[in-house]
Order: sequence, then C-alpha cells, then structure tokens
Amino acid sequence: MLSQESFFPCPTCGSIIGSSAPRCKYCNAGVDPQAAALAANLQQEVNAACDDARMARSAAGIMWIAFAIQVLAAAMGLLIFIHILVGVVAVRAMAMQFLLALIGQLAFIGTMVVLPFMLIRWQSRYGRIKTNDVDFKRARRNRNITLLLWLPAPIVIALVFYIFRSRS
Repeated sequence: MLSQESFFPCPTCGSIIGSSAPRCKYCNAGVDPQAAALAANLQQEVNAACDDARMARSAAGIMWIAFAIQVLAAAMGLLIFIHILVGVVAVRAMAMQFLLALIGQLAFIGTMVVLPFMLIRWQSRYGRIKTNDVDFKRARRNRNITLLLWLPAPIVIALVFYIFRSRS
C-alpha cells in the first residue's frame, strides 16, 4: 500500500512543503517531525473545511436557481392558461410547465431542508479550528454566505403558503 505524503505550510516562510522533509526547500529552515505531522493534520482539516463550505455555498445558490425555475414555471402556466382561454390547446407546454414546476419545487425544498444540516455539520467539525490560513478564512466566509442565502428561504415558503391560502 502506498503511503500518501501530507503537506503543510513552513512555519518560517509559509511555503507548502511535505511533512517528511527534514528542511524547507525554500528557506532551508529545519522541520520538527512532530510539529510537521500536527501541521499536516491541521492542513488536511482546513482543506476539508474549505471543500465542505464551498459545497454548501453552491447548494445555496442551486436552491435559489430552483426557486427561479418555479417562478418561470408559474409564468409559463399563466401563458398556457391564456392560450387555453383563447382556444389554443397546449398539451406539450402544459407537460413542460408541470415538469419544470416539479423539478423546481423538489430542488428548492430539498436544498432548503439539507442546508441547515450542512451548516451544523460544518460548524461542529471545523468551527473550533484556530488558524490564520487565508483559505480557512474564505471557508468561514462561504459558510456565512451560505447561512445568509438560506435564511430567507423559510420566510419565502411561509409567504407563498400565506398567499395561496388567503386565495382559497
């Protein structure tokens, strides 16, 4: 089985070096093997935190794209209704409108439900990491943006239910 070398930033110059290197190849500073192992583990955690935060932010964006698809499907439904009133039968358009609405709803509600779990998971796994790593700061920012993108979603759902409930 091949062992995979881990990497970490040099404590002296900040360049990324292998944990098995006895010296930094950029600044020639000596590397303590125990400190290198700890730093490499921290770097792996930071990398995982960055990946998870990026995934959560992408999911939040997809959630609002799915909402836009629902709005588009509703607009298509209105146009189809007008065509039906005029006498033009639009069976294919009705099927497309139904499919778009269904996909949009499932994606919006699915991501709206999953995102809080992703945020809680990120916070419980990576919230205690203490580092000055620029990528980790970006991961925290992505986590915060995800939260800000998610927060209006339950309000939008409540407003939609209120509007449709008040019509009936």
